Amino acid sequence: MDFPAFGKIIHQMELPVESFPYYEIEYTQDQKPYVRLPHYDNTTLFFLTEFYGTDAEALMETLNVGDINNALISVPKPYKLDHAHYFIKQQQHSSGAVPFLQVIRNGDPRLGRLAGCVWLTPREGAMENLY
Repeated sequence: MDFPAFGKIIHQMELPVESFPYYEIEYTQDQKPYVRLPHYDNTTLFFLTEFYGTDAEALMETLNVGDINNALISVPKPYKLDHAHYFIKQQQHSSGAVPFLQVIRNGDPRLGRLAGCVWLTPREGAMENLY
């Protein structure tokens, strides 16, 4: 599995110049929260979701890619399935009324494969002066 260098990804992104929009939390039929991420072509849909127990294998595979693992702090080498299950369980037990959406999932908010992760801090009000 090949992954482009992180610097190349950032420079290839064409972010809109206008201010960042608000995204509403939607829910799957089984009430799992998600946010539909914007897309600029008609081929791939991405969603921001919570971790699901079924994400362990994809997380393990991703974190065993050398370039990814080496860019992170304190990730075990090799990253084992037990590590992934433990990490996911910790993320699923976060407290708070706001869903902790941190998984980038492709194709479908409930059945899509984990494609990456982000860490966001919920805040009240608009986010301004991001540059």
